[in-house]
Order: sequence, then structure tokens, then C-alpha cells
Amino acid sequence: MKRLLAGFLAILITFQCLAFAVKAEDSPLEPEISIFRLASLSPGTDRWWVNVDYEDGTSEEFVIEGTKSEPTLLSTQSELIGTTIHEAEGNQIVQQDVLLGFSYSWNYTLKIRGKTLEVLEFNVDLSLPVQIELQYQDPMIVGAAYPLFATLTPLDWPSFNEFTCNFLVVGKTVFDISQSFTTPIGPENAWTIKIGPFWFVSGISFILFTLDLGLAIIPQLFSDHVEAHLEVAGDATLQSPDTLVWNAPDQTLQFNILAEDVSALDYASILLSQFEYFLNKLLIDFNLALRFNWFWGGSSQGEIKLFTIDASGLLPTLSFGTHPLSPASGIQADVLVVESSHVIPQVPWGTIVASFSMILALVTYVAVPKWRRKREYINL
Repeated sequence: MKRLLAGFLAILITFQCLAFAVKAEDSPLEPEISIFRLASLSPGTDRWWVNVDYEDGTSEEFVIEGTKSEPTLLSTQSELIGTTIHEAEGNQIVQQDVLLGFSYSWNYTLKIRGKTLEVLEFNVDLSLPVQIELQYQDPMIVGAAYPLFATLTPLDWPSFNEFTCNFLVVGKTVFDISQSFTTPIGPENAWTIKIGPFWFVSGISFILFTLDLGLAIIPQLFSDHVEAHLEVAGDATLQSPDTLVWNAPDQTLQFNILAEDVSALDYASILLSQFEYFLNKLLIDFNLALRFNWFWGGSSQGEIKLFTIDASGLLPTLSFGTHPLSPASGIQADVLVVESSHVIPQVPWGTIVASFSMILALVTYVAVPKWRRKREYINL
């Protein structure tokens, strides 16, 4: 495979060297270019020695080196990845966007007559945005156990391509692919590719139309396993496993912590990090395709689902951690931990008004009858 790739690169480089050399000489003569050695300098770096023989009898030797470049594919894309905190039903809620996936790029350069020319450039980037929501009670009382809730939601960022791939030869684009989609967690967000339909029966005659039958194959690729590492520090201890695993979009997981006075911090720190996305599900739908060819012209198509095959076992292990361009690698919450005597209960105004009204009604009910009896006795 490596030799095949090297051969393919050599052919492309040969054509580009030929064009560049002709332009450099400003001559219609075409030199003969041969690659006579291939060596690996270090992991990620290769070197070719190229010899160019001109028709005037002169020759030159060039060095072509290939190394991985830094990921730069997302430099033209922008998206606010921030933290939001709000309160709902007496609980604190923290939300954080985290970018999962990978970015990979490499280029090969041609050194000719003291100048460096980028001959080949390849970039591929997979960005999988998700939103993490952490819900907890603040403050916590020493000695009490509390449930916390973590929710993971797949996202499709607006004006952002979650997948990009391009290949350039001497600055000219050979192909450039980009696509925007929701992070494929769950079958409802799966990557789908329709293959076919392949028509195997045609021309079945009916009164108003002829019918063609075919087979459509639709692979669906997605994840049902996203996990994160859970850490609790400060004045609290974790009472649940330290790994959270989501297997569906918008799923809420519960974990428990115990508030304790075990440090000098007076707060508990909860951290969710080390996110990992596993691309582990492959379902293949087989559909019966129907094509109706109307006698008065035109046609209509439809499909009937036949069956689905779970081919997940054929997938290699594919997992992606936090994207290198994600400024947030996790989500953290610091919760105040206090003694029970230091907690001042917060009573809603509605409760205070209702309680005062009940007390006033009770006093009136008891006092008014006594006042009437006393007044009747005086009149006698």
C-alpha cells in the first residue's frame, strides 16, 4: 500500500516537475524526469531524490520532502464556543459546547533552484460539536448526598462545515468537499448514503402504467457511545462510577456526590472531561424500489423497506477525542459547601403571603365570637 501511494505521488510530482521546469527554462523542450531513490527520514517525513535530464545535455537534481503540516483547515471557520450559566427551578445549570473530532493535513514541497514550491497539499477535518449541560444544587450542605445531572446534545453549528476535505496540486484545487450536519449520535442523526436503486425487473404491464422493480441500499453510520471522565474534588466525594456513557441524543445521566468538610476550600469542584466519541454503529437498510412509468408520460418512484442488517461488527474501532481547535476540553462547576447552621432558608413571597393570610383568618375566627358575647353581656 505504501509503495502504491508512493507511486501515485511520484506520477503527480513528475507531471508538475515537468511543467515547472519547462516554465523555468522558458523553453519548449521537455526534460526527462526520473525518481531514483525513496527514503524515510523520520516518522511523518519522507524524501525523494529527483533527477532532471535536459535535452541540451545538462541535468539537475532536486529534493522533494514530505512532512505533516499543522492543522489549519478550520482557520476560516468561526463559532462561539462559550459557557452559559442560568438557574431553573432552584437548580444551577451550566452549559458548555465541546468540539470533538480530529484535524489532519500534510503537504509535499519541491525545492528547485533555491526556491521552495508546495507541490501537494491534503487537508481533512472532522468536527463534531456537542453541548454538555450540568445541573446541580447550590449551595450544598455538609453531610447530605446530592444527585447531579449531565445531558449531552448533538449540535449542527450554523454557518459551519462539520466535515471538510481538499486536495491541491501546485496551488490548484483537485477536489474540495465540505458538508454541514448534526453530530451523528443516534440513528435519527446518522450519516446516510443511498446506493442504487439497481433495477432488476422492468416493464411489468398494468392498465395505466408499467412497473420497474429495483433494490436500494442505504447504509447508516452513527454512534451510540459517547463517554466522559468524571472527577470530584474539594469538599465532596463521588458516590457513582467515574465514567459517564451516553448512548442516545439529549440523554440525561445522573450521578451522586456526598458533600463533606474534607478540605479547606469550602466548595466542591465537579469536572467532566476526556470526552471520547465512538463511531461504532453501521445499519444497512435494504428497500424495494418501485418505478411507475405512466402511459401518458412521466414516471413516479417509491420505496418499501424490506429489512435492516446490523453490520456494526464489521467496523474497526474508530474513536475521536477533543478536537485540537476546541477551546473547551470539558465542563466544570464549583459548588459552595456549607454547614447546615449557616444556611438561611429562602422562603418565596407567595408562601409568606399565604401563611400570613391563614394566620389572620384564624385570629379573626377566634376573636370575633368572644367580642360579640362580651358586648351582649354589657347590654344586659
